[in-house]
Parts: sequence; C-alpha cells; structure tokens
Amino acid sequence: MLTEDSRSIEIYSDIERSNDEICNILRSNGIDDVFSSPPHVGQIDYHEKHAYVSELFGLERIEEIEIGPLFKGQTKAVPESYVEAISDVLLNCRRILNNHANIPLVDNDMHSLYPSIAERS
Repeated sequence: MLTEDSRSIEIYSDIERSNDEICNILRSNGIDDVFSSPPHVGQIDYHEKHAYVSELFGLERIEEIEIGPLFKGQTKAVPESYVEAISDVLLNCRRILNNHANIPLVDNDMHSLYPSIAERS
C-alpha cells in the first residue's frame, strides 16, 4: 500500500527517469501551478469519448471510479460524491505544490459545487 509520502516519491521518480535536473528543481521548490478542466457532473461519458486511449495503451477501463460520470445521471448523490472526489484530488495535489501555487479550474458549475469544493480542500 502506498502512503502519501511514497506516492510523492513515486511521482518524482517518474519525472527523474525523464529528466533528473527538472526533478531536483521540483523536489526543492515544489510545483507552481496545476491547471485542469475537471469532468462535468453527469454530462459526458469520458470513458467512451476517450476509449481509443485505453485501447491504444492497453489500459483497463474502470468506469465505476470515474468522477461525475454520465451513466450515474444527475441525482442528488452524484453532485455530493463529485464534491468529495474533486476535493480529494485537490488535497492530493497539495502534497507536491509549493506554498504559493495556484490551481485554476475550468468547469461548467451548473450545480454551484465549487464553493463547497474550495472549502473542503
């Protein structure tokens, strides 16, 4: 089982294989920014839309762990689990970000979930 620290080490090890100089800079300074467009709640079937990637790289498709998937619809439970999942992702990112990092997110927040996500994470 990976701990938070071992996952950070794993991330840096992956980078180090490509460029040890950049890895040393990241270990010393942390990552400045993360920019993301998280999944939109119950609007797009991302696994189906990007099925070619799974096929190309031989990746297992595990739709049941997708965040805010279309197949779960837009029932009350879906936005609640979305807040928890996106917050967990942001908290996970925090481990490798420096203290001045920004995390701009692009989202169609039709459920007004991001104030809760920001508060939780």
